[in-house]
Amino acid sequence: MKTMQSLARELYNALETKTRPNGDDFLCLKENSPQWMTDVIYAAHGRGEYLPDDWRYKFTEAACSAIIEHEDDRDAGRDSLEPSIYTGQLLQWLASNLNRPEYCDIANREWGADTDGIVRTISRGQLYEMYETFDLVYDALEALVNDQEEAA
Repeated sequence: MKTMQSLARELYNALETKTRPNGDDFLCLKENSPQWMTDVIYAAHGRGEYLPDDWRYKFTEAACSAIIEHEDDRDAGRDSLEPSIYTGQLLQWLASNLNRPEYCDIANREWGADTDGIVRTISRGQLYEMYETFDLVYDALEALVNDQEEAA
């Protein structure tokens, strides 16, 4: 039987980097990946709310890595995630979707307003979305494990 960790490792290994004609790199699933991987990617994208989204693919990769590292401890896996340390990347993330500023607002409401400046606020917003993506990936993988246990 497959575990959360083994499923996360399979998904992580099925993500590949490609290059767009403009030179930008992006992550995607390798061709002929199993359907369950597409389903997990879809779940990680908020059931289509962000599909396809380069940042959600990156956050899915980070979630898989964290699950591999901390399989038995969901909170430790989530807490191991870190937002970008580069201002340019944070600004690209923020500008990439009109819904992203809301993550900054939610982080401020749930974690308390940050007075260390706008870049710190954006960083916390990105981290909030990373946590959300982690939970979506974790839940989807957990459902796969539970389904296989019920089928056995």
